[in-house]
Amino acid sequence: MFASLGRFIESVQPLYLVNILLGFTITICVLIVAAGKHRDLMIWASGFALFVLAFVLFGLRSELPLMVSVIGGNGALGFMFAMFVEGLARLYRVPISRWLIWLPPLLSVVGFVILLDDFDSRVILGVVTSTYHSILVLFLVFKGLFSTTGRGRWVIFFAIVFHASVLLIRALLIISGVIDGSGFLSPSTEQTVYLSMSLSTVVMFAFGLLVVYKERAESDAWREAHFDPLTNVSNRRVLKHRLQGLSLSHERSSGYCAIILLDLDNFKSLNDTYGHTVGDRLLVLAAQRIKHNLDVSDEVIRLGGDEFLILLEHLGDDMDDAEIKALNVAKRMLEILCQPYQLDVDGDDGKPTLHLEYKVTASMGIELFQCKDANREAVMSAVDQSMYKAKQSGRNAISCRGRICS
Repeated sequence: MFASLGRFIESVQPLYLVNILLGFTITICVLIVAAGKHRDLMIWASGFALFVLAFVLFGLRSELPLMVSVIGGNGALGFMFAMFVEGLARLYRVPISRWLIWLPPLLSVVGFVILLDDFDSRVILGVVTSTYHSILVLFLVFKGLFSTTGRGRWVIFFAIVFHASVLLIRALLIISGVIDGSGFLSPSTEQTVYLSMSLSTVVMFAFGLLVVYKERAESDAWREAHFDPLTNVSNRRVLKHRLQGLSLSHERSSGYCAIILLDLDNFKSLNDTYGHTVGDRLLVLAAQRIKHNLDVSDEVIRLGGDEFLILLEHLGDDMDDAEIKALNVAKRMLEILCQPYQLDVDGDDGKPTLHLEYKVTASMGIELFQCKDANREAVMSAVDQSMYKAKQSGRNAISCRGRICS
């Protein structure tokens, strides 16, 4: 075995060994990162491992039975492409039939078994297989380019385009008879070009994946820090930043802003009767109703429990006019929130056992302030008192500037 390995090392190009060592190194690194944390990264690790296996089996073709080298090498190469296609589909969240991914490599293995003694036909089959995978991968990276953001997608894009272009050009040269396809198997210009291309692609692809997953992690961390995980609306941190921004951007302006603090009435009884899962569903629906009925410049924030806050900007320089605008928004929200909610109550098996139509009301407080004087503590204290005044009046009411408005 060691003698075969020695002859293999002496007979192949240094670039061949570099491809194997690089693929092996990337596989180990991705496995370490993926272990127990990122299931999707295991797909990439498997793909890089098959890359190494294919190169080893092709490199040992003179030491191994023809069936092992040809079928094993081409099979590993085909399933490597399938792994990468699967990984790209998940990475970019592109819906694609798994038959399109996994059936072609299976059929190619069967084809190589049948054509084992026919070299020319095997070359044609390899051309067809590589062309198919190149087109499929190009389709996915083009979809991903327009459906995602970040710089990593561009690195992956150029790596795939470069690799697929070389494979497609090689396929055209073989079909046109310029080359016979055997140059890859022995030291030649064709082998040097292919190995150099493979080396560059693997480095670019691995680097692109690293950047994409890093960008995803940063994006997820940012969302967790700024958005409520249940309702997907902003959280307290966003409120603090928005108020700070108001005081800075309006420091020379006398314009008014407003905060509407609302609390859902009788929400506790829903939780106590049907459970927190049903209560959470109502909170999500309520948040959606508020968010979808606000202007783009306004902000809805979940403070916790069943309390939501609406921040209104650009209400004008006249206080009475600003109050009317804020009151109109509050009345519209109250009307929307009081409409019935359609909720499913799940049984012990997680399946819906009861469809519930539930109604809630809301108590709201409104606080007006000059945008340049946005002070979180003072504003929140005032609007909190206003909201509790609405509750004390019998609920399903709006309190503004010390008086009940509805």
